[in-house]
Amino acid sequence: MRAHDLLRISGVADLVYVGSELPEKRFPLWVERSLQEAPFVVVRRADLFDGMIPVGVRGSLRQQRSAAYLAPESIRNRITPEQLAKKRGWPGNARIEEIPGLKVLARIEEKLANLPLAYGPTGSIGFELASARPTSTSTSDLDLLIRAPERLAMRLAQELITIFSGSPCRVDVQLETPRGAVSLAEYASGQMPLLLRQAGGPVLISDPWELLTE
Repeated sequence: MRAHDLLRISGVADLVYVGSELPEKRFPLWVERSLQEAPFVVVRRADLFDGMIPVGVRGSLRQQRSAAYLAPESIRNRITPEQLAKKRGWPGNARIEEIPGLKVLARIEEKLANLPLAYGPTGSIGFELASARPTSTSTSDLDLLIRAPERLAMRLAQELITIFSGSPCRVDVQLETPRGAVSLAEYASGQMPLLLRQAGGPVLISDPWELLTE
């Protein structure tokens, strides 16, 4: 499992809360209702715990986020950001006219198809496309993940910035490198050091592809 993968589960009984001080069921009351409406959790960027996968539950409100763990055998289905991109669920989405992020996906897909990149939506837009639950709003950013197992050419990074510029909503793009995720905008600007998001927590780094050159 990788960060931002969406996992379908049976329900709240599949979740394990570690070190929680919450009484009785040990999870916020909204979690059960949210999973009844859309039984999906997202893989968090954190370390495994006793072989269990770090996951998060999202509620209907922005502040409703709950961190838990999931045993691998509880996974019923896995959906990656790349699978969402290939499925192209936005053209037929009834909310495409009210959700700018869906419009942006429709606008950029042809340009991205000509580039050697594996990408896909994450965040509220990705969750809505996977679950069919209306989680995004007219003010939602479009969060994108681009797989970058090898060093991304600076020319290509800057071309991507041009493609995303002028969008009707903010487009937040993360490059998923061998060591973790970095912001495309920061990388394309030549800014150093870069903020690397990894399982052990964020760190500043000069080269997220350093492992490939050691």
